[in-house]
Amino acid sequence: MRRERFEIDQYVRVRVTDTRYSIGVVTDIDEDQDRATVETRNGYEVTVPTSALRRAFLLVLDLNGVLVARGRGSFILRPNVSDFLKFVFSNFVVAVWTSGLQRSSNPIIDHVFGNYRDLLLFTLFRDACMPKPSAENPYGTEKNLQVIFDRYPHSFHSVNTIIIDDSPDKCSHPDIALCPIPFKDPVAQMQDEGLLQTMEVLKEVLLLDSGVPLILAAERRLEQLAKQQQQQQDHPVGEERAQEQRPSKVSAPTAAASASATAPAGPVAGASVFGSHEAPLDMEEVELWKTRLCCDQLQGKCLRGDQCPFSHDADDGRPCSRKSGCRQHGSRWPKTREEVQLEEQRREARKAMRQRYEKTQQQREAHLRQPQKPPRQSNRASNRRRGGADDGAEWATETTGFSHTGDPMYDNMIDQQRRHSAPSAKATAATLPMGAFGATLRNARGGSSATNAAARPQAQPQSSQVSSSVSLFFQTAASSSAAAPPLVPFSTRPIAPVLSVADMNTQPRQQQQQPRFTDSARDNASSRRADNGNNHQHQRGGGARHQQQRRQAAQPSQQPIHITGEQGDSTAVVNQLQALMGQR
Repeated sequence: MRRERFEIDQYVRVRVTDTRYSIGVVTDIDEDQDRATVETRNGYEVTVPTSALRRAFLLVLDLNGVLVARGRGSFILRPNVSDFLKFVFSNFVVAVWTSGLQRSSNPIIDHVFGNYRDLLLFTLFRDACMPKPSAENPYGTEKNLQVIFDRYPHSFHSVNTIIIDDSPDKCSHPDIALCPIPFKDPVAQMQDEGLLQTMEVLKEVLLLDSGVPLILAAERRLEQLAKQQQQQQDHPVGEERAQEQRPSKVSAPTAAASASATAPAGPVAGASVFGSHEAPLDMEEVELWKTRLCCDQLQGKCLRGDQCPFSHDADDGRPCSRKSGCRQHGSRWPKTREEVQLEEQRREARKAMRQRYEKTQQQREAHLRQPQKPPRQSNRASNRRRGGADDGAEWATETTGFSHTGDPMYDNMIDQQRRHSAPSAKATAATLPMGAFGATLRNARGGSSATNAAARPQAQPQSSQVSSSVSLFFQTAASSSAAAPPLVPFSTRPIAPVLSVADMNTQPRQQQQQPRFTDSARDNASSRRADNGNNHQHQRGGGARHQQQRRQAAQPSQQPIHITGEQGDSTAVVNQLQALMGQR
């Protein structure tokens, strides 16, 4: 008799009675007594001879096409699935590996396996598959069984592992794959016996303790597929009709949506998502979406009512309808007490944040509803922009301490010139005979005529009579300058008149303040040209008679000069003196 070697933590089949075996794990081995202690799946320990132990087979099951036919929003169990599960869990170590997503496969696993769910060794999903694209299926995947062999090296390997899948292309080890006829059309496969045939093959495997029946089952499957292809070639018309009818039977999106929205969970009679015909009464059609809680109902605002395709039950920890896209219920299934406390803190923080946000929004809306008052502006700033009449005077007073004309630029210039020329003007007034003249002009024009007063002694010498007359006039003007009215801004000052010596001698003292400027200037220029021409001719003659005539002509200039104009009008006085100096 063949003697096998077992190790601790190895999955085995232990013979409980003469005809019944149970799955367990080796916990202890007594080599001297040749006995082993096994903890069975039911929770009790047995000590048996090693001859009563057999290596356990691992059975990896697929979901869609093997145990269920999945449509849009629902699925139907394959016939004889209950008997099949009872048999495999009694004789095999069972696991599930599906190429579907975890969020859509978990509800199917819960419903199909029921109480057997806790007996599953592991469950793997699409993320554990390897991509294997092809021309027919660019999203194809492959299940690499080497992942399982590396995880359980003492228990399972390629000799005692069987994978049941409807597609051999998904198996990395096709020699240990058992592929029944796919279950895709529940209406056409009402009398399907695929699971019963699979059970017969597995019984042979257990009886022979070998994988040879799997190879024979694969050969029979190839023969069956060849017969189907031959029938398709012999009867192409019938196959075309079957292909036309099959899409409506397998999956109808419109019918699925309406059926899943209105039909309750449980047996369904009438329209089905798998076809236009009636579903078999002994087949249970389960609405996949009813296994999810309505996220809107959990928040208390679902408006669909009875038409809602999701469950309106109380929050029992099931996934919500928005799956992983729901941020509010994304982590609402804590498993430990610490996770429960953390989840409560997160919910309270989210609630407080939502309340603060709503309060801020209400305050903002209330502020927007209030009438907006225009911003207040000072009259001073507006007058300055408009160029108010008193703006320049106030600015000049605040800046320099003086307010003269109301023009800030002009007044500031006058004050600066007054400050810079004050020391030099005092020294000049003390040394020069025209000191009173320069001081008066600085008071009248802000110091702009100080240079002219300082430059007057450099001109041609005047007679004693002219000096005495001018000095007497400016002494009188200086004494009365304090009572003179303030000057007008430079932009409004009158043009100063220019008078010749002849005009000043002939005009009376009561003449107007502003004589004609153009005629007197023209006469003065013509008289100078005539005098220059006569002088030029006299120089050519060179006689004594001509020199005597020149001296006689110059004698009338020794007479006293009378300057017209008011005492406060310094501009007219300066212009008359300039004309006098030019003629001298």
